Amino acid sequence: MKNFIVIITILVLAFSIFVLFMQTNIKEASTAEVMKNAFEITGADIVSSEVYIHGTVAAENLAYEDGCERLSTDIILGCGGDAANTVPVFNSIDTDISCGTETNYIIDDNRRILISILRDMLKSAHEAYYLTISLVDVSPEPALSESIAGIDRVLEKYNVAHEANISLVGSLNGQMEDWELENLCSRVFESIRADRVEGINDDGLISVSAFSPVIKDAISVDGKRVNVNLASRYNSYEGKTYIWLATPVITTEY
Repeated sequence: MKNFIVIITILVLAFSIFVLFMQTNIKEASTAEVMKNAFEITGADIVSSEVYIHGTVAAENLAYEDGCERLSTDIILGCGGDAANTVPVFNSIDTDISCGTETNYIIDDNRRILISILRDMLKSAHEAYYLTISLVDVSPEPALSESIAGIDRVLEKYNVAHEANISLVGSLNGQMEDWELENLCSRVFESIRADRVEGINDDGLISVSAFSPVIKDAISVDGKRVNVNLASRYNSYEGKTYIWLATPVITTEY
C-alpha cells in the first residue's frame, strides 16, 4: 500500500511538472509562433500572411538628410531584403497635408513590404512621423518570427513606439458544416487557452473574437479585452472554405 501511494505521488508530481513545462513554453513563445501553431490546428493550407505594424517616430530621429529613406531601407534590410543590389524606389510626399516617403518593395518571390513614413503638416513641425509597415508573405511556410524580430531590432534602434497585428489566411477544400466550424474554433481556442468574447454567424460568414492569456497584448472592444480573431467564409466559386486567424483583430476584408 505504501509503495502504491509513493507511485501515485510520483505520477501526480510528474504530470504537474509536465503541465507547468507546457504552459511555460507557451508563455515564452513569441506571439507569431503562438499564432502559427494555432493556425496549423485548422488543417488549412496557408494562402498568405501579413504583419502590419504602426507606430510613431520622433521628428528629431529623422531630422538628418534622407532620414525617412534611411529608416525604410533599414527596415527592408531587417526583413532580409537586398537593398544594396535592388535599391528601393521612394515616393516622396510633400503636400500641405503631409510629408515623408512611401515605398513598395519586393523582398523576394513570396514577400513584399509597403512602408509609409508621413508627418501631418497641419500640426507642428516638431510632431512625430506616423509609420506603417505592411509585410505580406504568400509562402506556405511564412517566417513570421524572424521577420518581426528583424523589424523590431530596427524600430528599437530608432526608438519607435509601435504595435503589431499578425494575420494568417488559409483554405480548406469544400464547404464545412456549422458543427465542423464550431469544432475547429474550439480546438484553435483551446490550444491557446482563449475564452470567447463575442461572435457572429451571418449568411455563411463566421467571425469570433476571443481573449488568450498567452498573448501579451490586447485591445478593448465594448469594455472587453480581445486579442484573437478567427473568421471563416465559404467561396462557392472556388469550392473552398477560407479561414482567417489574427491577433488582435482581422484587418483585411473577409
